Amino acid sequence: MRKIELDLKLKLFKYQVLSLIEFEEKLVLINEELSGNIHTSKILGYEEAKVQRGTRIFKNNILECLEDEKYYIEKRNASLFAVREIMSYLQDLDDVEIDLLERIYWFEQNYDRIAEAYSYDKSTICRKKEAILQKLQRVSHRRHI
Repeated sequence: MRKIELDLKLKLFKYQVLSLIEFEEKLVLINEELSGNIHTSKILGYEEAKVQRGTRIFKNNILECLEDEKYYIEKRNASLFAVREIMSYLQDLDDVEIDLLERIYWFEQNYDRIAEAYSYDKSTICRKKEAILQKLQRVSHRRHI
């Protein structure tokens, strides 16, 4: 895997983790609704639905819930795959390298702020990041051989 691809995957990692949490929460709600733990009001007819301006306020259709469940399972699985892939690469890094990547990609701190926290200059932080990406690239290459 090229460094630019690794950089992009690390940038998307936070989004993937947050999406995974969101999809899991939606699946829990759907499961509760399907098991009967949530009782929704039924729309009595077309006129009532029209008053609600076409928004899906209440679901009373099991088929719709099952379709939603299938959709969120697929989304969850895709996010889970992406998260596991990055986590497998991160396992080969030490704590300092992980901390640097967290500051850059998760907390989205700028290089000046990170350099101040580490008592380095900005160029050193950039070099360290590049070295970590190269290390991850080697890890990726080893796993795909």
